[in-house]
Amino acid sequence: PPEPRRTHKRQGSHLGILLVTMMASSFTTGASTALLFLAAVTVVTTLFMLHDDSMKLWSSSGERTEHSSKSHRALLRLLRLHNEEVITTKKESLVEESQGRRTQEKNPQEISYVAFGTSSTWGAGVDGINRETDVYPKLLSPNAVNLAIRASGPGAPAMCMKTMLESAGPDAIYDVIMIEYYHRMLTEMDIDALYAALQRLRKRFPDALIVFIRDWYIVGMIGYVDNVKRGWVDTEEWNKKYDIELPIHSDAYANKFLQSVQNGFEWTWSKQEQMRDSVLIQMAASVGGQIISLTRPENAVDFLEYRKYLAPDGHHLSLEGHKDIARRVAHVVNTVGIHPNPRLGSWDDAGHDVCMSWFDTGECPLKFQGAGVEIENWRPKNYALSFPFPTGGEIFFANPTNVPLDLYVDFMANGPLPSYYPLTEITVEYLNTEKGIMQLKPVYIDPGEYWEVHCTKPALIGTVPPGEYALHIRPVEPGKEYPFRVVGVNLAEPRIRFDTPEVHLVEPAECADVQQMQDTSAYLPRDQLTLSHYADPKTTSVKTHRSTDHAKVVAYVCNHVFTS
Repeated sequence: PPEPRRTHKRQGSHLGILLVTMMASSFTTGASTALLFLAAVTVVTTLFMLHDDSMKLWSSSGERTEHSSKSHRALLRLLRLHNEEVITTKKESLVEESQGRRTQEKNPQEISYVAFGTSSTWGAGVDGINRETDVYPKLLSPNAVNLAIRASGPGAPAMCMKTMLESAGPDAIYDVIMIEYYHRMLTEMDIDALYAALQRLRKRFPDALIVFIRDWYIVGMIGYVDNVKRGWVDTEEWNKKYDIELPIHSDAYANKFLQSVQNGFEWTWSKQEQMRDSVLIQMAASVGGQIISLTRPENAVDFLEYRKYLAPDGHHLSLEGHKDIARRVAHVVNTVGIHPNPRLGSWDDAGHDVCMSWFDTGECPLKFQGAGVEIENWRPKNYALSFPFPTGGEIFFANPTNVPLDLYVDFMANGPLPSYYPLTEITVEYLNTEKGIMQLKPVYIDPGEYWEVHCTKPALIGTVPPGEYALHIRPVEPGKEYPFRVVGVNLAEPRIRFDTPEVHLVEPAECADVQQMQDTSAYLPRDQLTLSHYADPKTTSVKTHRSTDHAKVVAYVCNHVFTS
C-alpha cells in the first residue's frame, strides 16, 4: 500500500466535530438524507470557513480510487489552523520561510505545483502584472505550471485534462494541485464539469495534495435587499445608481459606502455563498482535498479594509491577493506535507482526449472555409474563428483514435440577455468515401447568459466514431452585433461526459408542442442544484426535464428555421 501522507493535527471546534460526526454516520445517497447533509454543511461552513481557516476533507487512497459518482460518502475532518505570520513583501521570502519548515522528504525547491482556474489565477485584472512571477502559482515556485484559462470555467480541464497536462510535460508528476473555480459552482454545467475534472485528476495523480481556493470578490458577492424593488442590489449596481460611479479603491468610494451604512443600508453576503460553500465541500470530499480561503471579512459590511486583496475591478485578485493565497497554500503544504513517492496514474484510467484551441494564440490547426469565415482578433490576446450570418461555414476535423469520442465545440457566450451573439445551428457530417456521407442531426447553440458575462463555454454536439468530419456552423438569428465565434474543438471519452445546457436538439414534432413546453413546473430551481443532482449526467433523470430556455429555442427554430 502507498505510504500515508504525514499530517499535523490541530485542535478544532467541538461543535463542528460533533456535527461532522453526525453527518458522517448518517449520510447515505438518499435524497432526503442528502438535503439534511447540505443543511449541516452550511452550519459547518459558518463555523470553519472564516478567513484564517483551512479545511481538510480526508479519504484514503483506496477510497479515492473506488469513489463512485453515485455515492459521495466521505469522512469529513476539519482542522482549524492557527493565525499565520504576516506576509512578507519579498516573493523569495514568501516561499522560503513557509517551505523551509517542511520535513526533509523532498527538497522544498523540488516540490512541483500545477494550477487550474479562471482569469483570477491566470493573472487578469491588474495592469502590468507579470504572469511569470506575480501570480500565486509562480509565487509558490518559479517552476509552477499555471494552466488557468481566461474567460473560462471547469469545462476546459474536464474535456481536455490530458491535452493540457501533456502540453506542460507528458509524464510530469505534481505534488500539489491547486483548483480555483469557487465562482463557478452555481450552475448545472459547471458542477458537472468540475466533478468530472477532479475525478480525472485524482486518477492521474492518486497521491497529490489537492488544494481548493475559496476566494471572493466585491462586485456580485456583496449587496443589500432593496425593499422597494423587492430584490438584491450588489455593490456595482449601487455604485452606479447613486451619484457618480467611483473607483472601488478610492477614499471617495469608502466615504460613500460608510454613508450608506449610516443611512440604514444592511449590507450582506450573497445567499449564493451558501450554495457555493456546500458544493465546494462536496467537491473537496470527493478527492480528499484541502480548502483555503482568501482573507475576507466575516461580515460583508466590513469589506473596506479588505479591498487591498482585490484588483481595481473588484473581481480579480490584486498583487496582495495573489500573495495572500500563495501564503495560505504554502502553509497547508508545510502543515500537511506531501507524499514522498507519488504515483502517476494511467490515462487509460483517467480518460483520453484530443483538444485544439486557438483562443490565446490565434493559430487554428484545422482547415476551415466559408464566405467571411476568418480568424478574428476581437480583443487583445483573444482570438476566435468567426462565422457570419446567414452563410456560416465549415471546420474540418478528425477523430484520430480507434474509439468513439464525444465532440465539444468551444464558443463565446455573452450576457445579460439579449446576447449579441446569434443562435447557431451545428451539423456534423462524417466524410467516408466508401460508405458515403453520414450526417448527425443538427443541434442549436444558444450563446446567451442571464447575468453580465463574456466567456468561453463548451457545447456537447454528439459522439463521433474514428474518421474525418466536416463541422457545419450556420448562424440562424439575424440582427446580432457579432458573428458566432468558435475558439476550440475538443474530443473526449464519453465516460467523461458532462452536461452543456446551451445545446438544444429540436425535433420537427416538437413544433406542435411549444406551448406545453413552457410549463416551468418540471424545471429544477437553480438554488437546488447540487453535486448529488448532477454527478452522472448520462443517467440522472433531473436532466430530462425541459427548461424554459429550451422552449424558447424550439419556438424560434420552429418559426424561423424549419419554415425557411
